[in-house]
Amino acid sequence: MARQFRSRALSRKSKLCVYKTIVRPVLLYGLRLGLPPGLVNRNSQSLKEEWKRRKNQELYTKFKESDVVRVMKIVRLKWAGYAVRMGSENPPRKLLMEPLHGTRRRPKLQWADGVTADATNILGLRKWMTAVRGRDNWRKLLQEARIRHGIVEPL
Repeated sequence: MARQFRSRALSRKSKLCVYKTIVRPVLLYGLRLGLPPGLVNRNSQSLKEEWKRRKNQELYTKFKESDVVRVMKIVRLKWAGYAVRMGSENPPRKLLMEPLHGTRRRPKLQWADGVTADATNILGLRKWMTAVRGRDNWRKLLQEARIRHGIVEPL
């Protein structure tokens, strides 16, 4: 995909269309599946590096687009709100709340660790689990974060 984005055969408008219809939805779908945080962050970083060659801020302002990494983090926070408010027997809630067991020496990063880091960096919250309980307040916090980071499209 990087070769196509570097190619001069495709116009910028075509590349933007491919990005909006293929790349971003696939990344956001991967978040909803609960891919490991390292995998999602590594892929989004490599995507961000591809765009960096033409200066990210320049592209974002020219095409009136948001930073895909920030969009992904806010979507992850939104989905975490759903998962925390689910019943205790639902599989997404169990995966979020229960510790992973294994034989590795270094403990695995859990999905909740990435959500905690995002809530601290984007929302400025350390105890995001208590803020999620109030649905209206959580939506308001996410909306404020979207406005602050210049994310205009609906999530």
